[in-house]
Amino acid sequence: MKDITTKDYYEFKTDATNVDLDVDGSLTLKEFQQKWGDKFDTNFAGINTGFLISAQDWINVEVRKCEVITAINNVYTFNVVLADDGFKAEYFRKIKVIKENDRFLIDGVIESD
Repeated sequence: MKDITTKDYYEFKTDATNVDLDVDGSLTLKEFQQKWGDKFDTNFAGINTGFLISAQDWINVEVRKCEVITAINNVYTFNVVLADDGFKAEYFRKIKVIKENDRFLIDGVIESD
């Protein structure tokens, strides 16, 4: 995840994954919302779930759909559907990608399942 996301999003998603867990550095939900609420929409962070998909287990995740919603000044937002036919699961995401240092990096994911 670290290689394909911005530093801020990586830290945000790591914090979201660990909310209220008994691990070093984990935050309560309230602390998480206070820390990140000004930069990211914490309501769609995927609390206690993995990166891009909410399932703990997977068989073969594929991109089913990827449509550009907006493209303004090196900031792109995509409607994405990820699917895992092995588990008969679909994951609907809005993914924000920015150009940073000649690389395109994920800077936000709205997880809506």
